[in-house]
Amino acid sequence: MAEALDDRASFRRFCGFSANEATPERSAFVRFPRLLVAHQLDRSLFETVTMQFKPRR
Repeated sequence: MAEALDDRASFRRFCGFSANEATPERSAFVRFPRLLVAHQLDRSLFETVTMQFKPRR
């Protein structure tokens, strides 16, 4: 992910970064998932994202 942010302008825009804005360091992409699990937020995040893919009635 860090490489894609450094390499592709379209990916930077998709992730909400401007052309001259600093992006997270590579280690952040390893720490973030670990912190989600440590704070027991991984399951609720997964469920929230999954709900967005379900059809609304």
